Amino acid sequence: MTTAAALAVGGLAIAFNEATGQPITAVLFSDRTPSETSRKTESTLSLSTLALLLVFKGLAWGISLGNFRGGPAFPALFLGASAGVLAAHLPGLAQTPAVAALMAAGCAAVLRLPLSSVVITLVLVSQAGVGVTSLIVSGGGRSLRRRRSARRAAEPGPRAARRRGALSSRLPLGPVKR
Repeated sequence: MTTAAALAVGGLAIAFNEATGQPITAVLFSDRTPSETSRKTESTLSLSTLALLLVFKGLAWGISLGNFRGGPAFPALFLGASAGVLAAHLPGLAQTPAVAALMAAGCAAVLRLPLSSVVITLVLVSQAGVGVTSLIVSGGGRSLRRRRSARRAAEPGPRAARRRGALSSRLPLGPVKR
């Protein structure tokens, strides 16, 4: 099983290389300092190359995690940084805040530890300035809140039933008389 996964990841890296002309190391490895190297190299890539990098790296990462190879933190930061560079092309969004916010959001979504994700991202982009801090905190906390609210809406329970009004007939409307 592990050999098949390794061949699949290698195939994804070769396909990325053939499609974009970029080195296969972009798919195979996650740099441990994504704020420095990925911003320098990714800012010169085309939008289609960045989108393909997100797809191929995401698939390779999913295959690797499914076979218990590799950890979740650095690929999440790398994909967040790549998505931030891609999102920086939207009107009114600068590259540094986009990279910082999406790194925190990606890490928080994967690790489910928003405070740790915020601290990791703050350390990695500490040279960006104080103004980016609020975006990092917002990105780190928001992704986890969305996951929790989606999970809460999907799970049937007394809370959800009360919100819908199903248990309102059984609940007393006023003070209970004895």
